[in-house]
Amino acid sequence: MHKGWKEFSFYPWLFSLFPALFLYSHNLDEASGRTAFLAAALSLALTALVWLVAWVLVRSGRKAALLTFLFCLMFFTYGHLGSSLDFPPWVLLPWGAAFLVIAAIIILTRGDLSGWIPSLNLFALMLVLSAAAQIVWPRPQVSIRELGITDLQEDARLADLRLDRSLLPDIYYLILDRYANEK
Repeated sequence: MHKGWKEFSFYPWLFSLFPALFLYSHNLDEASGRTAFLAAALSLALTALVWLVAWVLVRSGRKAALLTFLFCLMFFTYGHLGSSLDFPPWVLLPWGAAFLVIAAIIILTRGDLSGWIPSLNLFALMLVLSAAAQIVWPRPQVSIRELGITDLQEDARLADLRLDRSLLPDIYYLILDRYANEK
């Protein structure tokens, strides 16, 4: 019996789009749409390659999609977690071992994996839609002119803020780099 969209596993491709869209949505002023498109295209190409290799190994579209999702999840989160938690480089070995163990479980399972498809599709779709919404509807930035402040009022306020530098104390920062760590 055909179940329609609940059988189609598009979550690996949507999930692989999310990092590029997320980074672009948080760097709209610094990044170009061309850069975001290139990052998304490379991410989709990597995902397609991983899916193809997984499909050749397991000969199952559902397992290949789940293995691809696992690869993308671990690939895109390793650097982020590593930098935020200050992982040493050798943590890549247990990270890879965890991938292999979970991949082996997916490959060796004889159960029907179709129950995961709708949930993972919805999860990936929500991630992509949340990043896309931040691109389409960026956060509003209020300018001084929109607040009704004229150039003359702005100049008067800035003039009030200018202080006589001779009244300010001299502050020196001494940074001894002899005992500095890597950060």
